[in-house]
Amino acid sequence: MEKGIGSLIAVVFVVGLVLGGRALGRSSASAEYKKEAIALMQHVEGYSANPDYFHWLAEFAHEVVFDDCCTRVRTGRRSSRIVVDEEKYFYNMLTEAMMQAGRDNAPHICTALQTFRDENYIAPDASPQQRRLFYMQQEERDRAALQGGGGN
Repeated sequence: MEKGIGSLIAVVFVVGLVLGGRALGRSSASAEYKKEAIALMQHVEGYSANPDYFHWLAEFAHEVVFDDCCTRVRTGRRSSRIVVDEEKYFYNMLTEAMMQAGRDNAPHICTALQTFRDENYIAPDASPQQRRLFYMQQEERDRAALQGGGGN
């Protein structure tokens, strides 16, 4: 009987290590993307006037969208890694922050977030034609910035 209990404890311990390792991978990816979301907000117009609110929006939006944007991909028989769809994550994170700003009755921040999102990210479900147009417009903006002395 004691041998059976010892084996059961060993199995529970190993399963705990495996599941704990998987949760840690997702947790560390989440923490990294949350940092990136907070840093990204610094580039949105109006950030300097209300950095605490933008910081909170980034954290809030991250919590809402992160799990939907990441998947676990098997890399071997017993191993896997977390893969985050970055395009989907940043687009959805900015959309959620924008919607929250609207709910908070902050239309100027909502508009700034929408402008930033639309200039820098494309909807994950955009058609090939929309993607081509978006990237062409992005290249034109980049070229204009370089010619206009944007590199100063």
